[in-house]
Amino acid sequence: MTMMQYIDACMAVKKMSKRKLAVYMGQSPQNLNSKFQRESFRPDEIMEIAEALGASVRFIDKETGKPIV
Repeated sequence: MTMMQYIDACMAVKKMSKRKLAVYMGQSPQNLNSKFQRESFRPDEIMEIAEALGASVRFIDKETGKPIV
């Protein structure tokens, strides 16, 4: 699953549209949609998307399955 597919799935669960996410992030819906199509989000934008969805971004150790930090 790509990062964009994961974000889309989370948005579906939280019933959040791209338009609503764009407003939350202070971007135009067109700009946000372009970023989704190009899969070109900066790390701070990924964190902001997670915040908007009531989620967090974590690095998980593949061997143990536990969060690294």
